[in-house]
Amino acid sequence: MSKKSTPEYVKEIRRNQYSMDGNIEKIFLECEITSYPINVFQIARKLEFDIIYGKFKQDNVYGVMWDGDEPLNVGGKQMYRAILLNKQDSLERQAFTVAHEIGHFMLHCKDNTNFYERYHGGAEQTDSQKLIEDQADFFAANLLLPKKLMKAYISQHSNLSRSDLISKTCKDFLVEKDTVVRRFEELGYE
Repeated sequence: MSKKSTPEYVKEIRRNQYSMDGNIEKIFLECEITSYPINVFQIARKLEFDIIYGKFKQDNVYGVMWDGDEPLNVGGKQMYRAILLNKQDSLERQAFTVAHEIGHFMLHCKDNTNFYERYHGGAEQTDSQKLIEDQADFFAANLLLPKKLMKAYISQHSNLSRSDLISKTCKDFLVEKDTVVRRFEELGYE
């Protein structure tokens, strides 16, 4: 067997034919996502990722992504495209990790090479590694809290204090607080 084929819309995103907002809309259309919370697990399955839950030897590892010609062997199962998640993390952390790994798949994977990525916190990174991780984080935040939905949501809940709006957004979108705060800042809601 060889590397799984890449959907055409992913190839279009990789060629940068869309803005970030356009990329997200294209993914939602292809994966039939119409409301929040955004089901990134559904998106990953549509992209033919196997999702595996386990415990990592290092505490600060959130997840691992593999897309390759050779299979990744986990517990005797051969997988050509996989996301491994830390089973001890919260659902919100797992969702962000899946969105982050989808970001790597969309932005950094190539059809003709193997791609392995380990997502972790607190580790030293080179400038190029930091750039790639920041891009995947930005993609993940946009995927989980898309601009169009967020603007409508914030407008709909304009009677709430900022603190209450952040709490409600975390609950309704199943996203961690620091992701919501960062996304609000990116959208100019401070």
